Amino acid sequence: MNRITICSNCMYMVDCVLTKQKDKVWSCSEYNDDHLKNEVIILNAVKDRFMNLV
Repeated sequence: MNRITICSNCMYMVDCVLTKQKDKVWSCSEYNDDHLKNEVIILNAVKDRFMNLV
């Protein structure tokens, strides 16, 4: 991704449907950089996918 983008730090990046061009976003009304929440969301998604495989 481009260094200008804010998406890579956003907690909603995984589920964001506002744009597919995440390498060009420099401002967003939904942006939230809470890294801890982002990690929890990702871990929960991985857990859910794993549970569906079992």
